[in-house]
Amino acid sequence: MYGVNERLGSFYLQSKIFRAKERLELELPEDVRAQVQKEEAERQAAQGAAQAQASEQDEKMKNTGE
Repeated sequence: MYGVNERLGSFYLQSKIFRAKERLELELPEDVRAQVQKEEAERQAAQGAAQAQASEQDEKMKNTGE
């Protein structure tokens, strides 16, 4: 939800979503919180890898087009 709103741009909604996420994280048991953080880190790593791969493909296309 936060990612969709980030692109469309309502600071008010971003703030509400972020604060709700913080509150949920505080109320979760420690083991569940650790699992959520692990999954989030994995998701971010996957997104970073996908962006790096897309950048490489873009660079290859530029080099073959010249």
